[in-house]
Amino acid sequence: MKVHYSFFFLFILFLFGGCKPDVCKDIVCKNGGECKNGFCNCPDGFTGVNCEIKINPCFTMGCDTLNSFCDTTTTPPTCYCNEGWEGALCDKTWAEKYYGTFNASEVCNGTSEGYSADIISGTKFNSFVIRNFHNQQSGGTTAKILCELLTSYNFRIPGQYMSFGHVEGGGELAPNLKTIEINYRLIPLNTTDTTYCTLILERP
Repeated sequence: MKVHYSFFFLFILFLFGGCKPDVCKDIVCKNGGECKNGFCNCPDGFTGVNCEIKINPCFTMGCDTLNSFCDTTTTPPTCYCNEGWEGALCDKTWAEKYYGTFNASEVCNGTSEGYSADIISGTKFNSFVIRNFHNQQSGGTTAKILCELLTSYNFRIPGQYMSFGHVEGGGELAPNLKTIEINYRLIPLNTTDTTYCTLILERP
């Protein structure tokens, strides 16, 4: 009788413990993935339940995928920035490198003066504002000038009215990012005389 029960116990172990179902039988892992314990282990560069999703290599290296095109034919992959964006990860606008405080040196029709000016973000994408802008025609009144970027290093001053006159022109940022040269014209209020000015901004 004792032998009979031992045989019955071994038979139960065989049915419920000795023969485990194949949990990977109906799982298909793609792109070189391997099934283990019912889940796909994906190779580098792929993800998803069945390793069916190819990971954007520019995303994994940190590139802003909304503002760039990813070239995966290069090693490592290269991000080419959309217009208006720059940096190794295409996560900076053209305007950001202009921000700061500058020493201003201005010459208008042969007369010069110096002052301090700030550049801050503008109200539009890739625009910036020069604060404390003034010259001999302003009578001590300062203004804010809106500048719109045409390229990463060139910008225009669209025609705009100040309390002391109408201003328009353009400028360029030096490759060293320290000097900005601006050429503009000012038509004072209540006159048609035009004043031509060159403004040099230097980082301290």
